[in-house]
Amino acid sequence: MASRVGKGFGFGGKLCAVLIVAAVCGFVWAMVERGLGPSDLVRIFRQGSGEVAAAPDRTTPPPPPSSAKPHDPGPDPRPDPRPDPPRTADPKLYSASAMEALFRDVESRLRAGQIKEARDKVGQFNKLLVPPEQAAKFRDVEARATACHKLLLETSPGAAIPMPEMAEIVTASGTRGIFVKNLFESQDEIAYETLTGIRARTPRAQVRELTKLAEPGRRAAALDHELERLCQGRGVTVKRDPGAWTFAAGSSVPGLAFFDLADFCARNGHAPRLVPLFDEALRRDPSLLDTVHEAKADRMIDVLLYFVSLHAKEDAKTAYAILRARYRDTRAYREKVDTDADVTEAYLVLVGERVARATAPPPPEDPPVAPPPPPDPVGHPPPPPDPDPVQPDPPPSDEDPDAVKMGKTELPVGSPEAIFKLCAQGDASFDQAMKHLRRSDSTANPGGWAAENKKALELFSKAFDSYQAAQTEFDKAGLPVPSSLVKRFRDTTMSRALCRKRAVSSKK
Repeated sequence: MASRVGKGFGFGGKLCAVLIVAAVCGFVWAMVERGLGPSDLVRIFRQGSGEVAAAPDRTTPPPPPSSAKPHDPGPDPRPDPRPDPPRTADPKLYSASAMEALFRDVESRLRAGQIKEARDKVGQFNKLLVPPEQAAKFRDVEARATACHKLLLETSPGAAIPMPEMAEIVTASGTRGIFVKNLFESQDEIAYETLTGIRARTPRAQVRELTKLAEPGRRAAALDHELERLCQGRGVTVKRDPGAWTFAAGSSVPGLAFFDLADFCARNGHAPRLVPLFDEALRRDPSLLDTVHEAKADRMIDVLLYFVSLHAKEDAKTAYAILRARYRDTRAYREKVDTDADVTEAYLVLVGERVARATAPPPPEDPPVAPPPPPDPVGHPPPPPDPDPVQPDPPPSDEDPDAVKMGKTELPVGSPEAIFKLCAQGDASFDQAMKHLRRSDSTANPGGWAAENKKALELFSKAFDSYQAAQTEFDKAGLPVPSSLVKRFRDTTMSRALCRKRAVSSKK
């Protein structure tokens, strides 16, 4: 009976209808509660999600419908809170007044001898911003400042140095104008270095007056006095302009002569005279840097030959260390050291080391590397260079060439009398040759070393003949040649060969 009632009443269908109506009403009520509209309902069904979307923030308007694809949210219509990056203004060319100020500043620094500062000032300017009408002048100013700085690096100090303390010596005979530096006084004598780099000692009894020049103006005047004297000796005339000096000479005076004068000023801290001398040197020799490098190599080789021929081992090693570090790329090193059998053998015998092979010079397009400070061409060679390219001149070598004692050739008892006479003659000539050789130091005797070297060469040749004849007498007597005579003959041969090479070099 119950089943018949259920069929007649339609309970199942009515229950489903009530559930559907309740679900619809609940859904509508939820939409009203959440503030959703018909469009939100459509979007929900399009996404195929059963979740009810979160209610939008009524404080901001809903975004407009977009035709973007589902995975592309499209541009954000809200304004970006970050400010736009500021636009950089296009670079402007330097003004004419700025360029003229640069040219005046650089010229002023060069006249004052502030060469590195002038080069750095030019380097601060951007070449791309130089006006076309000023480009040629800018290149000339830059090239001049750069060339002067490279030449400054080739001078003895390699940089601008302060003016040294100086003094004036008046001798007992009344000679004035002997200006010196690096003064050292003792009870018996006065040791000093002349402005040209010659070190000397004078007994106090021969010094009438010694005046120290404390004022910079007096020291500058003393340097100008010595500079004019050096110019006269080289055939260079000096014109004293109000702002600076200018230098001129005949066409036969090479650019290297003006560089040597500039080197004198650099070693004594006389900066205002550097650039005029550099300008004239470059005008006469555009490739002056190469010329100076070769000339310094020649001078250092002469110093090496001097010490090797004198059998001064430590000084020879020091001189060669400088030569190897700085001038292995020169033609002079390649021809006079590396490929010269006499020099390589003499150095090997004296020092016990072989000389290094010459290196090829760097290609012209490579940027020049700042060289280490070059050796003082008028002073004893300094110790091997430090990594720092700027350093003061080192003190002279502690080894005194006069202390080299060769002694007499020792002969076996019972040797023929003729051999004793020949060896005595050879020893006398050898000793006299060594005395003249010691006075042939081109750094301490720049004006007379060649003549002293010539005398030494003549005496070494006489000693060579005597020792050779003594060896012949030993052969005739059927006796072995003693090692002392062989060593003395070898030393004489090496010294004679090196003196001959120095004599040839001095004639060039």
